[in-house]
Formats: sequence, C-alpha cells, structure tokens
Amino acid sequence: MVPLINNSAIFFEKTRTLLISELHLGFGLKYSAIFADAIFNDCLKRLDTIIKTHKIEYLIVGGDVKEKIGKPSKKEGEYLQMFEKFLLERSISAVIVKGNHDGLIENYVNFKITEFFTLNDGEANFCIFHGHKVPPVELQSFDHLLMAHIHPSVRIDGSKSFVWVFLKKEDGSRPKSVIIMPPFNKFVGGGNPKILQSKVFSKILGGKSWKGHLVSVDGVYLGEFKPLFL
Repeated sequence: MVPLINNSAIFFEKTRTLLISELHLGFGLKYSAIFADAIFNDCLKRLDTIIKTHKIEYLIVGGDVKEKIGKPSKKEGEYLQMFEKFLLERSISAVIVKGNHDGLIENYVNFKITEFFTLNDGEANFCIFHGHKVPPVELQSFDHLLMAHIHPSVRIDGSKSFVWVFLKKEDGSRPKSVIIMPPFNKFVGGGNPKILQSKVFSKILGGKSWKGHLVSVDGVYLGEFKPLFL
C-alpha cells in the first residue's frame, strides 16, 4: 500500500488497485455548467494519468462519487454515465464504497456498490469505508482503516491546503492505523482534521491513545498532533 501523496490516492501495487475518494461529480453546477465541466474534466484527466502511470486495473472510489445527496440532476447523471464510460474504455473494474452523497447512485451506474470494502495486499488487511457510518465490529479490528468524508485541510494565511491525516495507535493494538484521505476533487470545501466530530471517530477511535501526523497534498510534512475526538 503506497499513498500517492500528490495525487490524493492510494496505490496497491500487487493487485494494481487504486483508491480515491470524494469525486463529487457535479460539484460546481450551482455556479455554472462551464465551471462544473472544467472540474469534471480535471478529475478525469488526472485519473487518466494515474491509470497510465501505474497500470491500474481496479478502481475503488471511497464514497461521494456524486455531489447531490438525493436524485442527481440531468447534467450530473450525464457525468456519472461519462465516468462509467471512461473506465469501461480503459478496462477498469470499479467498486463504489457508498458515501453520504451517493443516494440512488445504483440507479445510474453499473459498478459494484457496497458500504464497506475489504482488501488484503499480501502484507496487511484493510477496511475501506467512507466515514459517515461505523464499520461492523469485525472490520474495526483490521490492520488498517482507510476513509475520507471530512475533506481534511489546513489554512495558512487564509489559503486552504488539503492534507493527509495519518493516525497511529500508540499501544500497537488493532486497528494499527487510520488514514483519512484528502478529496480527489480539488475544489470542494475542507474541514479541520484535528477535531474529529462524528460518531465514527468516537466509537472507533475515542478513548484510545492516538498520534496524528499531517502531510499536505504537496508532500510537505506539517507536523504531529493529538486528535481531539468529540
């Protein structure tokens, strides 16, 4: 398992599998269709480069493929169909780990859709989930948990930068680590990674001794922190 820091993605080399999250296809439509088209094309262009560079065969999207929580607009539905066609043309098998924005998505794409996905790369096992729902207890004891949902970011002089959040358990018990991925869509809003405000964090991580590290999507190590679970 290799985090592709600058690409907001995780690469599993042995299985040629790529994990990304937070596409939010359709983001920008409330401003203008031109803006939304530009964002959509940027996502596909960057994804295409990663697929070619790393010879990707399988894609996992860790939630929020689409922007609108309920039924997508006609234009957003077209984006979903174009995304599916994009992957089919490249012979990429895809799995969607359903996020809170992915309501009714099964009516618009033919990918495998699940709420939790497990993967073993021969060295460790991973539980992949979006982050808005608590995984079953048996999955919480996997070696590593990979999630998204909070769009972790920091602000320096008013400028937003998305970050990776790497959490490691200090007592060595399972899960050994949690990785909170930055969004693949570079234009969505961001959240504070130091204060993790959700039942997911309180049930899985709360009450345990964790140490956190922040790395910007530009590859800059931003330091260590002690997460505050609310």
